[in-house]
Amino acid sequence: MPWLGPSFFTKFLYFTGKTVTPANGPEPLVLDRIMARHMRSLASTVGRETGHDSDGSIAGWVWRDQD
Repeated sequence: MPWLGPSFFTKFLYFTGKTVTPANGPEPLVLDRIMARHMRSLASTVGRETGHDSDGSIAGWVWRDQD
């Protein structure tokens, strides 16, 4: 749907998950701009350490916080 990004759908999953019987495992998380920045930072660190993303460009593309 136009103009509705990951934060909308992850909020939907989060609150929908609160209405059903608890299952084993973690509850859904809300992926917003702050979470995307933390994930980008973590992915960049892991990419550099493993040699798979030495400049962080892949992590920056996957975990961008806009567009």
